[in-house]
Amino acid sequence: MRRSVLVKLLGISEEQFNLVRARKLLPMRGRDAGRGWQDFTADDALALELATALSRQGVKKSVARDVVDGYYAVALEWAGNDLANQTVFVGIVRTVALVDGELEVGSHEWLVGSAADIAEQIDRLREAVGTSLWVDGAVVANLNLCVASILARADMAGIQDDRLSELAAVFQLPPPSTPKQGLFE
Repeated sequence: MRRSVLVKLLGISEEQFNLVRARKLLPMRGRDAGRGWQDFTADDALALELATALSRQGVKKSVARDVVDGYYAVALEWAGNDLANQTVFVGIVRTVALVDGELEVGSHEWLVGSAADIAEQIDRLREAVGTSLWVDGAVVANLNLCVASILARADMAGIQDDRLSELAAVFQLPPPSTPKQGLFE
């Protein structure tokens, strides 16, 4: 799809998109960012929507891009496992060390799964780091909501795309409706 369609799916202006691109904050999921004209996909829209959702939750934009680049395929695979309509979350957990009464960041670990899976992952991480590090907090974004947002914008703009229909099926959401016909068509 062209950039003009992509920005409609994202609900942003072309100028906003160009700024994100110039700052190298587009999740590319292993692809070269390219220069000049480029064809985009529904997955590009969803990946940027997810990175934006993480960023709204307070995750640094470059970290959000890295999380999406690293876990987008895993999250889609997880969602496609036919798990009875569970919500899929993607995010990070931060560990810190307490050194002489001061907090020092230990690491950021990526998360994907249902709310219960995320809680289990955090518990496993807490046990793994022992007493040397503490789990400071987790930030997650709802991938199902990101898909629903993209689909709603596609529906409002009359955008039809086979991949959007596939994503709707994976997340058990209604696909974008067919384009509205005018009176004289």
